[in-house]
Amino acid sequence: MHNMTGMKVLNVSYNELTTVPKNSFPKLYELHTIDLSYNKIKTIYNGVFQVLFSLRFLDLSHNSLKSISSSMFGALPTLLMLDLSYNNLSDVSSSTFTRFSSIRDLNVSHNHLTKIFQIPPSLSNLKLANNSLESISDPSRSWPSMNSLLSLDLDYNKIGDSLGRGSFSGLLTMQRLKLNYNNITIAPWAALSDLSSLQYLELQVIKIIYPYTNDLYVPITCSQTDCSKKFKCWS
Repeated sequence: MHNMTGMKVLNVSYNELTTVPKNSFPKLYELHTIDLSYNKIKTIYNGVFQVLFSLRFLDLSHNSLKSISSSMFGALPTLLMLDLSYNNLSDVSSSTFTRFSSIRDLNVSHNHLTKIFQIPPSLSNLKLANNSLESISDPSRSWPSMNSLLSLDLDYNKIGDSLGRGSFSGLLTMQRLKLNYNNITIAPWAALSDLSSLQYLELQVIKIIYPYTNDLYVPITCSQTDCSKKFKCWS
């Protein structure tokens, strides 16, 4: 690609790539979109994307990444969207994304994450569905005081009834929250009280059947008296 300095879009999806080596993108100063999805990538050379001064969209979904260190991406000040969904990620360094000063959309759904990393202040939409999150253990670190998060998808995790006051502290701009299929049995109203801008809530609670009577017990039901009309809740 040494003679393709004017390239703007690179699509190498659906191949058998296993690594992104050093000097993969020489002098591609106008390249703004890279699609590496549906490969078998396990290794990315540290800082390989940092030479791309126009990079805005990076798709690494459907690969075999297991971990991401803070030095793998480095600073990517122009990046707007990063898709890491459908990998095998179990470890993401807490500060991995903090040097993405312009990012708006981050998708890390369908992985094996057990804790939430620190979000960059510019982030608007975060997808963490289908992971193994059991709690939001350090909200002050995950949610910096100055952030722009509007939408958070936590569907299909293992959060249960761990949410409490402060779990979402600092998310003053968030408008949409998804908590479906998390084995929640008690409405986390204390945690939700911190979300002053919330407009749309999806919260599906489990149904418990008593073993001896076969009676169905629904811990949470939503009506106009106990659930604001702007929230979408069901049981």
